[in-house]
Amino acid sequence: MRRLAGILLLLCTTPAAAQQVGRFEGTVVDRTTNRPVAAQVLVRDSAGVATHARTDRDGRFRTDPLSIGFYTIEIRALGYRSASVERRLDATVSRLDTVALGAAAIELDALVVTASRREQRLADVPVPTEIISRRDIESSGAADLAQVLLDQTGIQVQGGIASGTGVLLQGLGDERILVLVDGQPVVGRIGGQLDLARLPVASVERIEIVRGPQSTLYGSDAMGGVINIITRNLPSEPVVAELSTVGGSEGRREATFRMGASSGGWRVSIDGGRREADLVAGRTDSADATQSNWDGLLKAELLAGAWRVAAGVQAVDEDQRWRTGQLWYSNDNFQWNARSGVRYQSGMHELSLSVYGTEYRHHSRRSNSPTPPDSIGERETQGLAELELEYGLTAGPHAVDAGVELTRENIDSDRVLDRHVAQLAGESFAQYTINLGAWSLVTGARASISDRWGTAFTPRAALQWRPVEPVALRAGVGTGYRAPDFKETRIEFLNIGPGFGYVVRGNPDLDPENSRNVTLGVEVTPGSWFVRAQGFYTRFTDFIESVAQPDSGGLQVFTYSNRAAGRTAGIETEAAAVVGPFRFEGGYSWLHTQDDETAGPLLGRPTHSARGGVNWTSSFGMHTRLGAVFTGSAPIQRSEDGTAVYRDGYTRVDVRAGWRMLRSVQLVIGVENLFEARPQGWPGFTGRRLYAGATWRPTGL
Repeated sequence: MRRLAGILLLLCTTPAAAQQVGRFEGTVVDRTTNRPVAAQVLVRDSAGVATHARTDRDGRFRTDPLSIGFYTIEIRALGYRSASVERRLDATVSRLDTVALGAAAIELDALVVTASRREQRLADVPVPTEIISRRDIESSGAADLAQVLLDQTGIQVQGGIASGTGVLLQGLGDERILVLVDGQPVVGRIGGQLDLARLPVASVERIEIVRGPQSTLYGSDAMGGVINIITRNLPSEPVVAELSTVGGSEGRREATFRMGASSGGWRVSIDGGRREADLVAGRTDSADATQSNWDGLLKAELLAGAWRVAAGVQAVDEDQRWRTGQLWYSNDNFQWNARSGVRYQSGMHELSLSVYGTEYRHHSRRSNSPTPPDSIGERETQGLAELELEYGLTAGPHAVDAGVELTRENIDSDRVLDRHVAQLAGESFAQYTINLGAWSLVTGARASISDRWGTAFTPRAALQWRPVEPVALRAGVGTGYRAPDFKETRIEFLNIGPGFGYVVRGNPDLDPENSRNVTLGVEVTPGSWFVRAQGFYTRFTDFIESVAQPDSGGLQVFTYSNRAAGRTAGIETEAAAVVGPFRFEGGYSWLHTQDDETAGPLLGRPTHSARGGVNWTSSFGMHTRLGAVFTGSAPIQRSEDGTAVYRDGYTRVDVRAGWRMLRSVQLVIGVENLFEARPQGWPGFTGRRLYAGATWRPTGL
């Protein structure tokens, strides 16, 4: 019986033994530098079933056990052209030759979320979307977000006041550009302008820029586009750490750190830093000026099966000081935002619920003393709270996204009638996407209602066609709106001085501003180079402007009215090519604007702008960049006869060099505005600035 049982056992195990298993192993490196690359490895069998693996810090990967047979192995990494090999697995371990990836001119495999509120490959997004990656941010040497955006084609700075530095997109100003952090709006506009220089870049993973009206997905303020700041990813390694420091001219002093851990389904990270400079954002001079910022970001996440629970909080504390004549001015700003949410994903369905809150506190003072007393000055607090429920469905080529948002926005200000005002708003949106081979179509609409300014309805549609794989043609039509803010509806401000006096009063009957936009674009991306161009036309109506009223008791009275209308149109082009260790890039933007009332151009908008640069990466860890940004002349005011007065254009040249040594240390040195171009009337400081720094990322943790 024992012999018979042994024979039966052998017969039963022989087929299993025939199904031998093994693994693929290999290493992925950069073709130019021969350094390890963080890559994703997809292994597909003859039936197309894929298994996944990732490289470690040394660029090595090892797949899960696989049956003996033929496989297609695809290597993907952000910033690199994909590589594919076919191999037969016929042993316990099949070792692949080292896979060397060449740099890509554009990161088409990068995942983006802003254009559709769901993760999509950049190549699949019908709406023109740009990415500024973590690598781009680090290579720029920028200290804040405004400096990073200045290097992008078709983006101009908007400043000149001490509230900071904003941007222009497609000819529309900062107050009509929505700024998000991890998909949620940021408050803190002073004079209609949100100071982007306040936001640090050390805790930013990438920046997504979507041009043209995006009110369908994001509501008010997204008339000219959306800038979404995505904070650093949570770690996938057990422990991560990073420490950076930068010093330079104009008193630049920075120190930042990052720590994180991952275990099982838990991931947590904390980022923080201190920035100082003898400059104030938005001001042209540096005499007796200082600015300092503390910032911190805490994020945590728990994954449990189909559930994901996440939370995060970020804070920025800013102090600004400067002198004009005999008076000393100061701004003390504190901003925080916090978000928590839960997401459930099962099969075709995804449901998420999130709660978000943000607050901005501003205290401005002026005095004859370098340290104005805390008891004087004007105080203002802006806040926003939001509850959001979203649902997503993916069924083959069809995708549906819908959501409901409830928001409460408030302001407490010395310049607002009754000091404290709040408003409630309810919004719902829906978007439908269909992918039919080479065609992708997106349609959607948002309905918004407020207890103070009424209603708005904003539809849009976008189409992408890929006649062949490297070529994409895009077209889109959309509408946008901007709701009147608290100061435009409720301000009550009296300013009296020797020989002058005026009053500014809000108008509670203001309607939302409106815009309509058409965009056409083409993109060619064969891999080692790319070229893209897009044209746009925007018609805007009911823009809110201040108007003078008859004198009241010898005082000039100003209020607000929906009176401005006009158009913007333009062409934006970009190109890049990777040739061995060199990357060449450039772009050009042409912009035409018109104010219907004056028949002249909108102020502050340059007609021509361009950028260019070359990057060189060596095999021994050296990286250098030479870049130039040209901004053409722009109208800044009108003379009494209505003729526009222009400020001069200028070209800024930046140089940066970095060297990675001992695998864990990165040294950098650079010069901003190498030739110290200082155009008259330019917003913000434009002098030459030198800097040097080091980053330490310990290995082996």
